[in-house]
Amino acid sequence: MKVLTISEAAKALPLSEKTLYRLALNGEAPFRKRGGRWMATEEDLLEWIRTGERGGRAPTADPMPPSRGPKRPSIMELVNR
Repeated sequence: MKVLTISEAAKALPLSEKTLYRLALNGEAPFRKRGGRWMATEEDLLEWIRTGERGGRAPTADPMPPSRGPKRPSIMELVNR
């Protein structure tokens, strides 16, 4: 099982580090903070891309309120840009 940082994942995906950090912070990508670094397994990232899911981790006790802005693109829309 290979584990990737956000920087490593950004090199393999058509997404910037900034976008991956935003998705991770919002719980929309399968990254988890380990030892001060955001990490995800290669398998979790591939499944996340394959399914196009936006929820990458379990909700926290204090979830962020839903956005009142325009609808955000799905992960598949971001990857296919």
